[in-house]
Amino acid sequence: LVTSGVARPSLLDSYHAERHPIASETLIGTDLATKVITLRNPLAQTLRNQIAMFLLSLDVVQHRLSQSVAGIVRNYRNSPIVGEYHQGFLGVVTGVPATAEPPGFSDWREFVAAPAAGDRAPDGTVSVRGSDAPVRLLELLRPGRHVLLLFDGRAATPAGYRKLEEIGHLVRDRYRDLIEVHLVVPNAAPPAVLHWDGSLLLDAEGELHQQYGAGSECLYLIRPDGYVGYRSQPAEAAKLLAYLESIFV
Repeated sequence: LVTSGVARPSLLDSYHAERHPIASETLIGTDLATKVITLRNPLAQTLRNQIAMFLLSLDVVQHRLSQSVAGIVRNYRNSPIVGEYHQGFLGVVTGVPATAEPPGFSDWREFVAAPAAGDRAPDGTVSVRGSDAPVRLLELLRPGRHVLLLFDGRAATPAGYRKLEEIGHLVRDRYRDLIEVHLVVPNAAPPAVLHWDGSLLLDAEGELHQQYGAGSECLYLIRPDGYVGYRSQPAEAAKLLAYLESIFV
């Protein structure tokens, strides 16, 4: 993206911030594992083998190891090129609604507990309008392109649809070759009052909404590497565009 002239050079600077801590952690882990494996004391070897057999028999340890090997547990929350926006607890409870579909306390709590900016984006099964075959969300990722998910949430209002449509059109017009925009609704069929002419993902079972804590209107921008680059609740065009302008030229 940088060499093709569409992203700012600061994008390259983030590589050290994101990958160096992981490289250091890997080296420390490898050094420790080598010391444990090469123990020469017979008593220490016996104790090591018994502990290892016990730990590896536990489902939680097996699951954690498989995730670690796959790199799924890694996150870039401290990266300089990720960001997010949502109100604090007091803002949700006492604030004046600034959107047609303001999040309630349970919506806010679900969103806060969902994957944060810098976390790996959850996968899920959805249907694409115009196609009968279900697809996995991460199958929509393409090299060099970001994916913007505009979640409708449980409330279905014409004003809410108009807002998401406006955000979708803005991003699509400015970043057509860099960002693929998908509007996600918790329905089995397109809502009658929805006029969005772009990609529409039908989340009939609500799986994707649950995975992303999208009880109310929100958005997620997924990087080409499958990590969340930016998210916000509610979906705010100005804040999203400000983030995008910090990444792209």
